[in-house]
Amino acid sequence: CSFRNGKTFAEIRRNIRYFSLEPHLAGSSRSKELADEIRTRWDNYGFRVDTLEYDVLLPRAKDDSPDYMEIKDQNGKVTMKHIFAAVGNVHGGLLYVHQGSKQDFQYLNKINITSCNGSAVMMEFSYFTMLEQVKNAHDCNASAVLFIFDGQSQTSGNGSVYPNGTRLPEEQPLVLGLRNGWEIGDPLTPNLPASDAMHRLENIDWPAKLPVQIVESDVAMKLLQQLDGSQLPADWTTDNTTDYRVGPTLKNNLTFHLTVNSKAEMTKIYDVIGTVYGREEPDSWVLIGNHRDAITFGAVDAGSGTSGMMELSRGIGELLKKGWKPRRTIKFCSWAAEEMGMIGATEYVQDNKKLLQERAVAYINMDVLVHGNESLKVCGNPMMVDLVYEQSKMVSDPHGPQESIYSVWKKGRPDPAATDRPQFYTSAFGSDYIPFYEMAGVPSIDLQYGKVPYGLPQAYHTVYDTYHLISMFDPQFLFHLAQTKLAARLLYELSNLQLIPFNINSFTSSLRQIVNRTKLVYAKELKEHGISLSELYKEVNKLAKAGRKFEEIKNQTNPKTHPEQIRILNRRMSAFNKLFISPEPIPDRSDMRNLVHGISQNYRYPNITLAGISDALLVANTSGRWEIVKRQVSLTHHAITQARRSLEIP
Repeated sequence: CSFRNGKTFAEIRRNIRYFSLEPHLAGSSRSKELADEIRTRWDNYGFRVDTLEYDVLLPRAKDDSPDYMEIKDQNGKVTMKHIFAAVGNVHGGLLYVHQGSKQDFQYLNKINITSCNGSAVMMEFSYFTMLEQVKNAHDCNASAVLFIFDGQSQTSGNGSVYPNGTRLPEEQPLVLGLRNGWEIGDPLTPNLPASDAMHRLENIDWPAKLPVQIVESDVAMKLLQQLDGSQLPADWTTDNTTDYRVGPTLKNNLTFHLTVNSKAEMTKIYDVIGTVYGREEPDSWVLIGNHRDAITFGAVDAGSGTSGMMELSRGIGELLKKGWKPRRTIKFCSWAAEEMGMIGATEYVQDNKKLLQERAVAYINMDVLVHGNESLKVCGNPMMVDLVYEQSKMVSDPHGPQESIYSVWKKGRPDPAATDRPQFYTSAFGSDYIPFYEMAGVPSIDLQYGKVPYGLPQAYHTVYDTYHLISMFDPQFLFHLAQTKLAARLLYELSNLQLIPFNINSFTSSLRQIVNRTKLVYAKELKEHGISLSELYKEVNKLAKAGRKFEEIKNQTNPKTHPEQIRILNRRMSAFNKLFISPEPIPDRSDMRNLVHGISQNYRYPNITLAGISDALLVANTSGRWEIVKRQVSLTHHAITQARRSLEIP
């Protein structure tokens, strides 16, 4: 697509303003209004438009009974809510347990606190381990969890305080979903779409067993100052001048109170799918999408992505009016309820999993498309790394006339293994591409432009996530335009090139690195239990050899003279990543099945994937069931073998 700067600037600005005009939580009337608006626009562009309705369980705050926390006789009331946490009313003591790890809870034994004994616990918030932290508190017999969230360091900008700058006020109401990347979709219909005919569970095991509340760091400091009991260990604080205590008793016989009143209700949500059928390969799909819902106004999360997707779809509509059609089918997707656990996208994948595995070529995610102005960040399937590198070189970066998105990316986020190229993350984080990647094996990428080093988006899940905030760090919407151009180029290449622009060698190189890291960090415990990865490593080498041969054949094939050979190569590449989807769920998971690049629950080594083996080790270390690890090694070995065989071309 070609983007005429003047109109594009105006359209992007108008889109962000419109889609962030009012709060639009999933299931709200405003979210439905936005779905209808998107449907109308795509229908006018000439797309085939489908609105998919799902009935799902969503959390709802009780307006007449807000959550609150207080210390009796003290003025410390807050009103911050936490999604998918247990309901509860807590009275009693309060313990500080640092980062809430098992080791931190074990320290309590050293100071003669063998059980939390019904006290609430306060700990530092971690986006990636929050469910584990809550579980540790539950195992200690805690009554509730307070997460300390430092919004100033994690989500704020700089300069003056909002609205005169992007630095956020010290006290900012925050909402977070207590569901990690593997706890996704409607909780009542696991592995099934949440449609009318599907069976629903009557009793579900909520991810959070305890009432949970988030407190800003300044509020937490006031609470910490009220605690009595043993002194904090030296490594639990950086302030050696103040006498902080662990608890659980409070000074002057004060009592801690916490009430969480959120409830869950059946709610209708709506995905909107706009389809542009391909001319030559209508049964090959390239999908691009982002979520429509937001916790508050959602200008950054995810209005920035919506604005880019809508402008891109408008450009496609203009081309359709001129008689153009893509080679492959393009599907534009507006997802519902991402903030509640990627529900809309997950229901779509569960509803269409076999079709996606048969037809989907790739998925491009445009969630928080722009949340800062320092550098691009990309994560996704390594087969697509060369495509992203090449196309990012073709888009000018707003930092200067001689800069491309690629050059700024390389300087801002150099690859630790090779500083002559930017870092491309191959492990998944939390957004709507996860069900495509984890459940169906569809090669996916997620595009963001933000801060270096990476942090949560500015004003993340606060009332300050507004059009005004974006206008301060991207006043001319240059970064939004650049990101939209990059997404357009990726979409064009994937949907129009006769030969799908994947590189098998990049995948096998990533896989070899992962296996090497796995062997290194888990060597001791694997050896102690008689488990070897040597045969797995040999199979990886065979796959790498087959990949090199496959790429040689690709490079030698002329699309004009050998179209049938191109068709065979495309079919093999489209199916390749899907062969790493396990026939059974990853251990201790619901429906996550990506054996190689999936999200792992094993946070001892967060950069290790091989999710099946890594998570099996986590289970085995707590249960002693080492046969689970052996099975995951076998499943991974077999998947690699199948992938190698798929590359063999006579």
